[in-house]
Amino acid sequence: MVEVLGLQAQKLETAAAAAGGEMEQFMVDGADLRLGSFAPRPVSMAGLDFEHVNAPLRAQGSQEVDMILGVDVFAPHEAVIDYATQSLFLKVDP
Repeated sequence: MVEVLGLQAQKLETAAAAAGGEMEQFMVDGADLRLGSFAPRPVSMAGLDFEHVNAPLRAQGSQEVDMILGVDVFAPHEAVIDYATQSLFLKVDP
């Protein structure tokens, strides 16, 4: 997605923790996250290579993952996830 959007990414020295181990992470310059008209203030914007996730999804004919929101967005906005309604609530001014 970084390449598709024409953004620049720089590999970081520290790896990201993932369920299957560690993953390389990249600082993404010029990224602007928007959820509709709301612009969350993430702690940082890091890019990860989701090929290990997307390859099996493609093989099953499923839609690929472009982005995952995590604690860098959830924590500063005191996120609440309502699984029953599949809704995400973020405070605009926490």
